[in-house]
Amino acid sequence: MNSEELKAANSAIGLISKKWDLSVLVALQAATRGHAELVRRTGLDRKQLTRVLRRLESASLVHRSVDTASSPVRVWYRLTKAGHQLLHLVVGFADWWEKGPAASAEAAEPRAACLV
Repeated sequence: MNSEELKAANSAIGLISKKWDLSVLVALQAATRGHAELVRRTGLDRKQLTRVLRRLESASLVHRSVDTASSPVRVWYRLTKAGHQLLHLVVGFADWWEKGPAASAEAAEPRAACLV
């Protein structure tokens, strides 16, 4: 990996490693959604969700559209092609983790019994 690839990888991982970004991307995976629905699906408050959506929109992972034909005006969010591609990569990463390092760690370190 050269320095440019390393810089790009750090930028991409830095974006999705923020606390709520991945949750919002997953909430948009299947459908276009409005702000209120995203609040319900993610559990974020409106202000925090707005910050996350703006960050994802500036990274070209989410597209924002305004429906001025309705009253009140509605704002819709959907994943861009890049957003879908990123989620596909994250699924592959999660699959690798579950089948590789996480599985090895669980086999090597038995967990204490839960006494609840």
